[in-house]
Order: sequence, then C-alpha cells, then structure tokens
Amino acid sequence: MITMDDLRRLRNTKLAQSDWRMVSDYPYEDQSAWLSYRSVLRDLPQNSSPDENGNLTNINWPTPPND
Repeated sequence: MITMDDLRRLRNTKLAQSDWRMVSDYPYEDQSAWLSYRSVLRDLPQNSSPDENGNLTNINWPTPPND
C-alpha cells in the first residue's frame, strides 16, 4: 500500500526527473506533452482517496511521453 507521503515522494521524484524538459531552450517538440504529464503528476493527490488504514487507493500514474 502507498501512503500520502509515499505518493508525494514518488511524484516529486518523477517531477524532478523531468524538470530539464521545462527549460526555455528545450530542443524537442514534445514539451507540451511533458507539460501535460507534469500537470497530471501534480494533481495526483487530488485524484486518490485513502482507505480505512490511511493508504491511498485508485492511484492512476500518468504515462510519460515517449522519448
């Protein structure tokens, strides 16, 4: 099971791994897809609900755009 703290930690890691794609001189044309991906990541806590033990359920991790 995953707790809210675990979700935030994993989400923040995924955001950090894609930070470099948000710079103004990013050389590829898929930046808008990465922007959407990161937006869904940031919305994850809102889209999940805790069970009776405080563990999150219904977590739908977004798929990153293809490299």
